[in-house]
Amino acid sequence: MFTVGIKNFGRQNRGGESVNAAGLDIINLGLVYNVDIQDQGKKVDIDMTLTTPACPAGPQIIEQARHEIGALRDVYQDLEEVNINLVWSPFWNPSMMTEEAREELGFF
Repeated sequence: MFTVGIKNFGRQNRGGESVNAAGLDIINLGLVYNVDIQDQGKKVDIDMTLTTPACPAGPQIIEQARHEIGALRDVYQDLEEVNINLVWSPFWNPSMMTEEAREELGFF
């Protein structure tokens, strides 16, 4: 269950802060590349990216991701360390979005 909670961290409702102006979350946008749960749930490393290195919302997106994972400590009390790694390889492109996201944004 811990794994499910961690891997769904970026899927807030459309009114949550983890969604962008188009109403899509970081999971559906394909921004989360990897979630690595270590030490029996004590440490979580997340590799994620942004749509562009110049993304003006980048700092807010990363901070919100860190906040959402940290909030899981209320349920998973063994969680001690959360690391968000901003990566640029592979470089993000629209094919990384879910089908739902591509349809909503008009990528066919």
